[in-house]
Amino acid sequence: MGSIALHFDGLRRQQPLLSSTTIGRHWSNSVEVRDARMPLRWIEIRWSGSHWMWRAFSSGETRGSGRLIEDGWRDFTRGRSPGENRTGARITCGDAGWVELLDSS
Repeated sequence: MGSIALHFDGLRRQQPLLSSTTIGRHWSNSVEVRDARMPLRWIEIRWSGSHWMWRAFSSGETRGSGRLIEDGWRDFTRGRSPGENRTGARITCGDAGWVELLDSS
């Protein structure tokens, strides 16, 4: 499946994506980020069957790539042309850091 790079506190950490990956400060998330600026439950990245999509649990200062699909979900991997996958797409959490898509397969 896909993978992401987490960029927080000047450190870069690579992480494989599960079919549904939650990221936040709380220990129950798939990926825990220990940073006081991070929401307890920040975002979820999910495989739709054909592409990756994401939604914010805590919108606050969350910004990211992708067109809005429905119910707060955004397309994380689709390029401008059909079938084109995009790597390098980012989701940021204010000045705390960001998540970058490395592998969209």
